[in-house]
Amino acid sequence: MDLEISVYATVYNNAYVVKDCVESLFRALPDIDELVVVDNYSSDGTYEILVDLSHVYPVKVFRYRCSRGLGRQIAFEKTSGRFVLYIDMDTVFDSRWGHVVKRLLNLTEDGVFWNYYGLTTRRTMERIGGWKNMNHGEDGELVARAIRRGVKVQTPLVPPFSLNLKKGFRSYGEYRYVKSKFYIPFKLFKNTIDNFMNCKLTPAEILYRRKVVDLRTVIEMIISSSFTMSRSTESCTKTIYNNVNYFLPEELGLSRDWFLAWWEYADVYWNYIKRHVIDIANRVRNPKICFIARGLLMYRSIGIAYEFIKGLAQNITPRYYKKLCSKIDHFIRCCTI
Repeated sequence: MDLEISVYATVYNNAYVVKDCVESLFRALPDIDELVVVDNYSSDGTYEILVDLSHVYPVKVFRYRCSRGLGRQIAFEKTSGRFVLYIDMDTVFDSRWGHVVKRLLNLTEDGVFWNYYGLTTRRTMERIGGWKNMNHGEDGELVARAIRRGVKVQTPLVPPFSLNLKKGFRSYGEYRYVKSKFYIPFKLFKNTIDNFMNCKLTPAEILYRRKVVDLRTVIEMIISSSFTMSRSTESCTKTIYNNVNYFLPEELGLSRDWFLAWWEYADVYWNYIKRHVIDIANRVRNPKICFIARGLLMYRSIGIAYEFIKGLAQNITPRYYKKLCSKIDHFIRCCTI
């Protein structure tokens, strides 16, 4: 049976990587019927590159002034496939990514959402209610809302097999959305509001995540209390960690050596992920476990773990990158003794 696969995304000022993104996407998954992209009026030639690529690949490009969440919703509404998945346009895809997606397609039905790979059916996305008009945290908010609406959110315990190549001031991707460094505090403040209003981060979560009580932390905790103290709904992160279902690669017909599990802010959410860690450890039998960059990593293959951690380092600022690289080197030395 021919699968109708639609990929959708939103983009802004990604000229440095967008061509590699599209070409690697279609190499990894040639079965894609269409790639629908909403461009937020990029000023660096991204739109023109996508138009040129549309003459080679089944790419549809539209221009709207919008947030990331709204852009994804517009792009989704313009897709036509039975199966839909979203991507980031600052990402380059490995052939193994396509292999994983093909396996997940065979297991995808209405009412199922594959976390991290963003794959589901059109009916399921409509049931979830689509994307909210958010500029930050839109992924987690969507997944948490899917859980609250009875969708089975399932996570394949494999690496993403893709690499984010973020670029901007201090090489941090969020900063490409501002014209100069002067506007960075305003951008971060808007992201913070999204975290409070939609992701429902509590003051306690902010404090535990920051680990430093500075002026920014105090201000965010005060603002957060006004959004969360009167609401009983738990944060999106807690909802996801409490309700997601995990699948080993061998349970999906993939190589067992691809096993990798990662929990961000494991020290903050340990009470929520502990039962999952114990269950997965029992199913895997003697997995390798380490804590790095405040996250918990479980794996079988040292090569897979090293590849994942190197990719993780692409998404942080250079100052912290040096610290993480030293941890990576220590991690490799410990694993090879």
